[in-house]
Amino acid sequence: MKLLSFCLIFAGGIGNIIDRILYDRHVTDFMNIGFGNLRTGIFNFADVCVTSGVIVFLVFRKDKEASVV
Repeated sequence: MKLLSFCLIFAGGIGNIIDRILYDRHVTDFMNIGFGNLRTGIFNFADVCVTSGVIVFLVFRKDKEASVV
């Protein structure tokens, strides 16, 4: 799981860097998802990868620390 979390963080960071290089320092991969009248906020997919990677890392790091004690 640690490898998955680092891959998500790395991929999100690279995605943001590529956007900033190609699109004049602007991140353009924003999404708005919805079902009928229910809509999410507008978010950046690369930032979702980074955030997911950090959450996965923290969840499984705590789980491993608890099993050691």
